[in-house]
Amino acid sequence: MDSVRTIWTKQCFFIAYDDRDVSVAGNLKREREHEPWTCEVISQYLKPGMHVAVIGSNYGIFDCLAVKAVQPTGHVWSFEANPQLIPFLKMNLANQANELDSRCSTVIDQAVWSTNGTVTMHRVPNNVNLGGTSVAMDDPTKTEIIQVPCTTIDDYFGPLDVTLDL
Repeated sequence: MDSVRTIWTKQCFFIAYDDRDVSVAGNLKREREHEPWTCEVISQYLKPGMHVAVIGSNYGIFDCLAVKAVQPTGHVWSFEANPQLIPFLKMNLANQANELDSRCSTVIDQAVWSTNGTVTMHRVPNNVNLGGTSVAMDDPTKTEIIQVPCTTIDDYFGPLDVTLDL
């Protein structure tokens, strides 16, 4: 893909992103970070051994921070509904330069919803806002409609016998 770029963030992670994305990727390009206040909370709150679910992982910026904080005995489950973001999320969590223990993260390519099955979502076309995938849009005529597999938190984690810390 010609539009894939990688940036070294202020949080000391290599993050691959789609250069056409003007939302999160725009922040990365301009500031080398995204939502620094959220990054600070993650870094201060999460500790080794914690179990964390990130819902709407996007490129995985917060996920990388979370894995770094909870490893080597904790785990991060990264839920992402937009199939176009899954390769970036997996790439960023697996990047050896980020020094993240792959045993401490799981990527789930599903939305989290009130029921199991599929949910109709709206996605802005042409990758201009990959993180903008949503169940509702102001102007649905300007979006692509996609069907996304979904799960509930209880149904996903119940069989795993895991208590989430966050």
